[in-house]
Amino acid sequence: MLANIRRNLSAIFNFAVNFYNLSRNVVKVVSLPKHEERRKQEYWTIDEFNHFINVVDNIVYKTLFMVLFWSGARKGKILALRYCDIDFDNEEIEINNSWNDKTITTVKTTPSERTITVPSHVIEQLKELEQYQINKFKYVNADDFIFTVRTISKPMALANVNKQFKIGIEKANVKPIKVHNLRHSHATLLINNNVQLYTISKHLGHSDITTTANTYGHLYPNTEKELQTILTNAYNKSL
Repeated sequence: MLANIRRNLSAIFNFAVNFYNLSRNVVKVVSLPKHEERRKQEYWTIDEFNHFINVVDNIVYKTLFMVLFWSGARKGKILALRYCDIDFDNEEIEINNSWNDKTITTVKTTPSERTITVPSHVIEQLKELEQYQINKFKYVNADDFIFTVRTISKPMALANVNKQFKIGIEKANVKPIKVHNLRHSHATLLINNNVQLYTISKHLGHSDITTTANTYGHLYPNTEKELQTILTNAYNKSL
């Protein structure tokens, strides 16, 4: 985000230099702050997540945390999901809205609007939750919300998710992280399985690949020595 702001400001100052006799573009001499905190983002491995999810008994929260971990989507986006957003046959989730505890807002026409695939076991878990909601509320319509507590016409509160997540962490005695760090855990999982940065960027709904690179680029394991080996092998194969 900071890079985008700097780029836009620089364009404005360039215009001023060219047409209003501004002496120079001062934005070009300003460096962006280093985001060392991004390198310290906490995340869980699959084993840590499995240890956590095994102690979550409530099917609503169990399914919610599974979707968050295995999709990498933000909490507000997942809470806004309705049953019509789930393609059970093709194992896809359509993300087009967000919940901010007061209203449902649309993310259409932005990179956040996207359709992502999730593993089969997550789809099966969603099917189990749907049946649970049918038994509880006697019916479920396509436009009803998935992650609810008292009524299917409204998503649960954001704070409620945080509370239940903390309870699960204490019960499982795993490394404490924030709910948002499930998104980082997902991205780290993809990186560790050699998924390309561009693919991850699209999957996470980032506005551009720069955001993804600034946040997760340091996790890519290639060193200069490994790059040298790759280039040497490429040269030898060309002979």
